[in-house]
Amino acid sequence: MKVKLLVVAALTLLIIGVGIIVIKPRALPRPPTWYEHPELTWDLTNIKPWEVQEEQIGPALTIRGSEHRAAGKRVVILRRGSLTQSLVVHFPYGEYEKGSQACVLVPSGGGNLITGTVPSANREIMKPYLSRGFVVISYELSGAIAPGDARDPEKLSAAYRKFVSVKAGLVNSRNALEYAVQYLKIVDPQKIFVAGYSSGGTQALLFAAHEQRLAGCVAYCPDTGLSDFDARKLKSLKFLSGIDAFVTKAAPLTHVERIECPVMIFAVQDDEIVSFGDVMVFFQSLEETNKDAMLRWSEYGGHAIPYQTTGREQGAQWIERIAERD
Repeated sequence: MKVKLLVVAALTLLIIGVGIIVIKPRALPRPPTWYEHPELTWDLTNIKPWEVQEEQIGPALTIRGSEHRAAGKRVVILRRGSLTQSLVVHFPYGEYEKGSQACVLVPSGGGNLITGTVPSANREIMKPYLSRGFVVISYELSGAIAPGDARDPEKLSAAYRKFVSVKAGLVNSRNALEYAVQYLKIVDPQKIFVAGYSSGGTQALLFAAHEQRLAGCVAYCPDTGLSDFDARKLKSLKFLSGIDAFVTKAAPLTHVERIECPVMIFAVQDDEIVSFGDVMVFFQSLEETNKDAMLRWSEYGGHAIPYQTTGREQGAQWIERIAERD
C-alpha cells in the first residue's frame, strides 16, 4: 500500500513538473546590443553637413490662442550629390539675443519605417513649441514615397535605397542639427531637442542613440522595436537588399543602451498602430541605463487623438523644464 502511494505521489509530482515546464512562458530573445555587435551602430563622426542649395522666406505663421506668432518661416533645400533634403524652419515671434533660444528638431512622421517622409508645416504641430519661444525645424527623411507607389516593387526599392543611404534618416537628422548650429544664431547649441510622432518618434529615439549633443528627446507613439516587420512581412520584402539586417539596425530597441540624454515617451494603451507592450518593454530597458527617462500615457483614443490633444502639450512642457535646467 505504501509502495502504491509512493508511486502515485511520484507520478503526481512528475505530471506537475511537466505541466510547469509546458506552461512556463518562453523568454523572449534579448535584442542584440551595440557593444556586442558594433556593426549594428552607424558611425556619424565623419559625415559632413549637406550644402545649402536654396533658402526661401515664407509667410508668417500665426499661433492662435497665444501671445506669439512666428515672425517668419524659412524653407531650406540641402543637397549632397543626387540627394536633396528639405527643412522647414519656424521662428518664434519677437527679438532674441544670440544663443538664447531652445530649438526643437521635428523629424517627419507618417512613414513605413523602411522609406523616408516629407516634412510637415502644420501649425498645430508647431504650436506648443513656438508658443514657448522655441525655434522649430521640421525636416524630411530622404526616400519618401507616395502611399500608392509603395505597392510598386521598383519604386519601393528606389525609395528604400535612398533611406538606407541616409542611415535610416540619421543623416537627415544630423543635417537639421548642423543647420541649427551653423545658421540659426538665436539657437543655444546646448538646448537642441528632437521630438517626433509615430515613425518620427522612432527616428527621434534612433537619433538620440547616435547624437551626443542633444539636450533631450521626446517620442510620441513610437515604434520602438519595429515589431511590425514579422516573418510574413519580411518574406514579402525579400526583394529589398539587406532588409532583415536593416530593420534590426534601425530599431531603437537595438540601441537603447546608447541613449544618454533625458527622454520622454508618450504612448497610448489602445494604440491600434503601435504596440503599447513593445513601448513598455523599451522603456523598462531604457530605465536600466538612463535615470532621466519619463513615460506618460493615455488609456484611450488610439494612435493619433491623444497625441494631438494632450501629448504634444505635455512634450513641450517637458522640453521647457529640461531647457530651464542650469
